[in-house]
Amino acid sequence: MTAEEIGQITAWLKAAGLDSLELASPRAKLRLRLGAPAPAETGNLAPQPSAAPASIDARATGLFLPAHPWRATPPVQPGQRVQAGEIVGFLRIGPLLQPVTATSDGIVGRCLAAPGKLVGFGTKLFEFSPEGRTP
Repeated sequence: MTAEEIGQITAWLKAAGLDSLELASPRAKLRLRLGAPAPAETGNLAPQPSAAPASIDARATGLFLPAHPWRATPPVQPGQRVQAGEIVGFLRIGPLLQPVTATSDGIVGRCLAAPGKLVGFGTKLFEFSPEGRTP
């Protein structure tokens, strides 16, 4: 990939209001994060503990919907206990609705994404506390 191609991808990200993109292939990996300094390379790739609460993240790019368009209320409320696989929201991808699900048992916290707004892969949609912790 050339510098010009990366520049074009960056311009598209900015125009779409997205802040990150990650592309991977068997031969290469590209990670772009706009507006944030690149993490320092330390050689230690072990995950670092985070003080921030866990979250339920978007697994695709689309318009975030906290409730199904045919329902008046969202499937979950802040503070509600959910099981792994339970629907907590939706992503509209063209004419399709993709459910957003809890990845483990736990408690859903506050909604972090604006309803109806475009979100990218990995965008934090809800605070989430895995079983045993509170958000």
